[in-house]
Amino acid sequence: MPPRGGNPELSDGEIKNAITYMISKLNARASESTPDRREPIEKYQ
Repeated sequence: MPPRGGNPELSDGEIKNAITYMISKLNARASESTPDRREPIEKYQ
């Protein structure tokens, strides 16, 4: 990948915000696919 996503005019803050956004989406997606460990075992029987 080229530096700064190919846009040399992006500031460090804009790069940081983009990375933060992508990580938050990844974390949200991971939590949706992870079963809630606090649910009673009977639910799965």
